[in-house]
Amino acid sequence: MRRLRRIVLVVILVPVVLAGGAYLWLRNSLPQTSGTLVLVGPSAEIRITRDAAGVPHIAAANDRDASFALGFVHAQDRLFQMDMMRRLGAGRLAEVLGEGADQQRPERRHAREGHRVEPHHAAAQGLRRDEL
Repeated sequence: MRRLRRIVLVVILVPVVLAGGAYLWLRNSLPQTSGTLVLVGPSAEIRITRDAAGVPHIAAANDRDASFALGFVHAQDRLFQMDMMRRLGAGRLAEVLGEGADQQRPERRHAREGHRVEPHHAAAQGLRRDEL
C-alpha cells in the first residue's frame, strides 16, 4: 500500500511541479509592460504607455531619450514576432493559433516532417538522387 501511495504521489506531483516550473519560466520571459524600470542610458524620465490594442506611446524629454525608448519597446515587441516566425518556419503555428493555422505550403509541410524538399523536386524533373 505504501509503494502504491508513493507511485501515485510521484505520478501526480512530478507533472504538477514541472507544469508550474514551465509556467513560471515562460511567464518570466514575457516583456514587462507595466510598472517602473530603472535603466542606465536615458538622461531624463521616459514614460511608455500602451493603449488597449497594445500600441506603445512614448513621452520623453529629448530626442535621444525618445530614441532609446523606441529601441527598448521595439526589442520587447520583436520577441513575439521572432517566435511566430520560428514557429511558421517549423510548421508549428497551430500550437499557438489553433488548427486553422496549419494550412501551409507543401514545402513547409515537408520541412516539418523532416523531409528534404530538393529530392522531391529532382524526382519530378526526372533526375536521380546521385545527380544532385
